[in-house]
Amino acid sequence: YPQQINSKAVVSTQSTGEDPGWVVREDVIRGLELVAERGKTFDFLARPHHLCHVPTLARALPQLRIVIDHVAKPLNFGQDQVCEEWRAGMVAAAACPNVYCKISGLVTEVDPVSHALPWSRDTFRKHVDVILQEFGAERCMLGSDWPVLRLTGSNYKDVDTLYRGLIEHLSETEREWVLGGTAERFYKLNVK
Repeated sequence: YPQQINSKAVVSTQSTGEDPGWVVREDVIRGLELVAERGKTFDFLARPHHLCHVPTLARALPQLRIVIDHVAKPLNFGQDQVCEEWRAGMVAAAACPNVYCKISGLVTEVDPVSHALPWSRDTFRKHVDVILQEFGAERCMLGSDWPVLRLTGSNYKDVDTLYRGLIEHLSETEREWVLGGTAERFYKLNVK
């Protein structure tokens, strides 16, 4: 993939029929080792059933910076309880210092087929609170999910307002990490 030479990250893709353990196959680990050697990162588009493999990957490649995209797309936003499989997976992933979490893709997961169900901050608060508690602000970052979020009838401003509301209880320093500092450090961005 010569076009990827100047990119900062390798992003995984997923299909519904894949083996959930694909990310810890020997050939994938060898490939991700090359990613780490080149100073690149791995954006893991995970689902809850992948999370049990994140610690194995993180321990096999401690030099690889891994970010779990879209908070691993839990399927129960807005429900009274957070799914225990998801929570346990996030707790285990957060125990690995080279694993981060991207708070993104939330709005598109409320009703991923028809995008007709309403949402508010409360729809996502419990999940985002788990992420912030387990990873800490210095290993959390925001992502807009634009332009995909347009499928929901939402726009960038709606989602930005949502995310800022979900982190408003954090200290100013913690908000600075989540709003940009973590991404700058993780992707080694030079934005100054």
